[in-house]
Amino acid sequence: MHIKTKSLLLFGLLLVLLAVAAPASLAQEPLLLKVNGDQVHDPQLVLTEGISFIPVETFARFSGAGLEWHSPEEFSLSRAGTSLRLTVGKNIAEVGSATVALPRPPFRTGETVFVPLRLVATMQGYDVNWEAASQTALLTRTETRDGMSPSELLVKSNQRIQAVNTYAMDGLMDMQMRMAADGQSLPEGPMNMKIALSGTVQYQPMQVHLLETISAAGIPTGPDAMQIELYMTEEKMYMKVPGQGWVVQPVPFPAEFWKQQQDIQSDPLKAMKQLEEMGILLNFGDDTQLNDQQYYVVNASLDKEKFQKVFADMFSQFTPGLSGAGTVPDFSSIIQKLFEKAQMDYYYTVYINQSTLLSDQINFRLDLGLDINPADFEMNGSSQPDVPKNIGLDLKLNGKFAIKDIGRPFVAPDVSTAQPAPAPALS
Repeated sequence: MHIKTKSLLLFGLLLVLLAVAAPASLAQEPLLLKVNGDQVHDPQLVLTEGISFIPVETFARFSGAGLEWHSPEEFSLSRAGTSLRLTVGKNIAEVGSATVALPRPPFRTGETVFVPLRLVATMQGYDVNWEAASQTALLTRTETRDGMSPSELLVKSNQRIQAVNTYAMDGLMDMQMRMAADGQSLPEGPMNMKIALSGTVQYQPMQVHLLETISAAGIPTGPDAMQIELYMTEEKMYMKVPGQGWVVQPVPFPAEFWKQQQDIQSDPLKAMKQLEEMGILLNFGDDTQLNDQQYYVVNASLDKEKFQKVFADMFSQFTPGLSGAGTVPDFSSIIQKLFEKAQMDYYYTVYINQSTLLSDQINFRLDLGLDINPADFEMNGSSQPDVPKNIGLDLKLNGKFAIKDIGRPFVAPDVSTAQPAPAPALS
């Protein structure tokens, strides 16, 4: 074959390969999502035949829509009196007694169900636009309650509770934890716990008193239950665990930190800016009634990347209190490494009493996956041959807190017999 002919054939083959590879490369570009100007972390948008799809649970979370599963394949998104009923694989949706044609039907990939973004967002009152240059879906919706946005309402509620200065709380959390070492599940299996938490809080001067009771298989109940008691002031932290008296140590962060936070929370503009910097996305849920009281409902979800940065900045203020005489490694860098590999999904719902504007109840959920390299925690370059190279931790935490006894005088525990906490034995 002539050299020129061979060159043309090779050139043609190269063009074919590039043409085949190009769509795959373009498909790998992430599709982004902004809601009211705030970017949603890892929205998992996918583009199918020109239609953007989003996991239905992700959409329900940032939009405030109620998600109800009627079967593994049939579900409803409800908000503000409107209910949209969809079925996996079906291109017709129900809105009340009417039907709506879908551009493409919802589909399932593994455990995740995807829904067409533009349709469900429009049904929930969003204006939907597309920014082609950045591959970003733009959702905009303006909502208020009595003239207040979700962030304004949340900030005002927080200021109200600071004004009364003290409150008590009760909480109950369910925790499921699974661990694996070098890809192998630990022989003990998953750990399921229930954690009851009660306590009182005072803002000025800052005091916190908490009692945590843990119940799980193998942990005694009743008088011998696993209980941890904590009392903290602006300068000292006291702790008591089963079988021991109170121990005391300096708080691991400077007093300026509390003063800074109090200053932020007392200024609405600073408080709203901090919410934005922490990547907290807020939306209204439907107003509801609890115990014969009317409540505003504010939902919040967390942007992991923004929160990671703010948390690292805050944690750097704690390091001097944790490092002692310099025997403890750089905790800030450790936390940074953990967050870089972490898979985190955190959201909560605040119920704000419409009469008092106080937050009477908070529900939350945290899903956290950590990929831990024990070498990050080694002291002085030492290593142990029996330590696994990788530890995987999956944590699911669901909880509810009720706020009560607003304005009740704070009563501190008797810690007069507290002994200095022993220094950690590190090598």
